[in-house]
Amino acid sequence: MGSPRSGTSILTWCLGQHPNILMQEESSWIGPFAVNLAIGHEIGSARGEHSQLSALDIRRDDFMAHFGKSINDLILSHRRQFEINLRSTALQDSSQVHEGFQIARSLSGYGREDSPPPQSSRSSSSYAFDDVIKFGVGAGSERFRREGWSYTEQQFTWTIGQSAKLVFSIPGSDQSPTLHVRLAAFTKVPEVPWQPVKVYVSGQKLADWTVSADAEEFTAVIPVELVKSPGDLKVELETPKAISPKSMGVSADERLLGVCCYELSITKQSDSKSRWVDGTPEYSLYICGLRKLFPGALFIHIVRDVDSVVRSLLNFDGLGEGSLVANEQQAYEYWLRTVNACLEAERAYGRQIVHRLQYSDLINNPESALRSVLKFLGERYVPACLEPLQLRINSSNVPASFHASDPQTDPSLVEQAMRLSTEVEKTPQPLEASPAVSDAMEAAFNARVQFVATLASEYRRAQKENVERIDRKESRILRLKEDVKTKDLVILSLQKKLSRRPVEILKRILSGKSRR
Repeated sequence: MGSPRSGTSILTWCLGQHPNILMQEESSWIGPFAVNLAIGHEIGSARGEHSQLSALDIRRDDFMAHFGKSINDLILSHRRQFEINLRSTALQDSSQVHEGFQIARSLSGYGREDSPPPQSSRSSSSYAFDDVIKFGVGAGSERFRREGWSYTEQQFTWTIGQSAKLVFSIPGSDQSPTLHVRLAAFTKVPEVPWQPVKVYVSGQKLADWTVSADAEEFTAVIPVELVKSPGDLKVELETPKAISPKSMGVSADERLLGVCCYELSITKQSDSKSRWVDGTPEYSLYICGLRKLFPGALFIHIVRDVDSVVRSLLNFDGLGEGSLVANEQQAYEYWLRTVNACLEAERAYGRQIVHRLQYSDLINNPESALRSVLKFLGERYVPACLEPLQLRINSSNVPASFHASDPQTDPSLVEQAMRLSTEVEKTPQPLEASPAVSDAMEAAFNARVQFVATLASEYRRAQKENVERIDRKESRILRLKEDVKTKDLVILSLQKKLSRRPVEILKRILSGKSRR
């Protein structure tokens, strides 16, 4: 996190070269989603015991953390597809390929679609961690399959019946490896939209997967006690709702089809990518909500001097959609807004949660800078993390002669930003967390949620009051119109009386009866 143009992208790529960290570039949606989740909980518990979430005693933090866990699992389970998509893009434009930017770092070829099948006899079930076993024609998966499998098709193999078993002879490991299986279900008709799959390894249940017709990767972590010693590792995929195409009226095929398996691998923990990093600068403004989604999240605040950021912001057009800011004033405001939010998080949560990194250190002393970051994350140092720094990416290409000096920019704003920039560079981050600042962030988050959550009801209330006010005005107008009509009748009556009086007076005069 940090101001845009502060190196968040390159730092993300550097960390993504670590074998245990999956790189995610800017995602943008998770911060607002955290706020919307909190709003959903507010609405779902607004009427106390008469609301669902309150009645179930589901607290907001638990509610949000549950969704955060699902997001985390979903992202990690799609790692292989992420690799395939990026590889496909790279094949279309080789100029976008650079060895310093990789997703998988396994030396044995994990994640490579063109990896050859293991070179061992079909009768042998020996398996080397990280080898990718493909289940299509000619890939050699038959040597691992024991029972519950159909004949091999072009790209996959069906599981037959309610259980399919594989046996791998492994060398043993002192770490918990991760099982990766790419599956799709037999869902040719609406009545069978998905297939539940229970996963067992050496008799121990590891996971429940819900498999749809779209092929995707599923993962399960294998406990270290099951792989500590060399020997057979037995994997079973249980499909209790296996069904035949014939019974569904799809074809004459009487086989009980469960799921089709495309590929399988068992990766060491050292390359399991069990965590991920997201480099969205805008998340600087959503730190409180993100901590509720991901209670175990750690934050890296990369800070760059304001002058360099402003120059870069005014010259950056990475997506061909124009500058990130309209003018110099906005650039200074953007830097102040994001950096102040990050500094507040530093004070609120302390060094155990937020780590400050100077952009200048990343550029001038990269190994030392990355060692400090990885130590903060609890990960060992890996030299590969330095490789992305060999290539400059997302550069604004600021001309040497460029000077940001817009006369319309508020001088006091510039002074405030320059003062803060100098202070952040020279002053270390606080040692301890501040409960008072944390409470203030919580209060601001609650106020934001409350404001948006009640916006619709407040709008309806204001709309109702406006309608009532209009009704009162219209009623008054109607009354006034009635009064006008009544007065018009009186006036008309008087006019008629007055119009008759001269005639009556003349008659009296002529008859000699005029009043004396």
